[in-house]
Amino acid sequence: MSGPSKDFLLDPGTNGFIATPFNLMTTELNSVANGNSALSSVGGTSGVFSQSNFDNEMLYEVYFVAGGSISSIAAGGNISGWWCKSTDGGTTFEKTVSNTAFPRPPDLLIPLDASYSSSDIRFGLIAPCPWPSAKLFVINNSGQTLPSSGNKILAAPVGWGY
Repeated sequence: MSGPSKDFLLDPGTNGFIATPFNLMTTELNSVANGNSALSSVGGTSGVFSQSNFDNEMLYEVYFVAGGSISSIAAGGNISGWWCKSTDGGTTFEKTVSNTAFPRPPDLLIPLDASYSSSDIRFGLIAPCPWPSAKLFVINNSGQTLPSSGNKILAAPVGWGY
């Protein structure tokens, strides 16, 4: 094969992000006990996110910002999340059962370790953006109750070029 090779390159964006990071969850995370869940209701449009929120990118970095002190996190502690997808543009969503994981692997996972102070950040796995409109459902598996205010889960869209 002749001709120049083509490389997939990371698009630079701002700080590596194609769009400004935005909140997936904020007050929904206040005082969520270990093993308990929360459903997005604030970010996006009343908790519903669409491709436009992700700037039509395919992937995003996800990260957690602690609202206060969290200590003695359990071994393997994490925040697991699933996109509750909608087939009709954001009116009807996949079934959720309070405090119960979905019967499929999480769409996002933020590992937590040891302890956190206010404003400490922990990045999770790079995740695919949801194609249909969706709400975010998370379960706190940290072994501790999350702080009473200031917690955030953010998405930061990333992309590549050819």
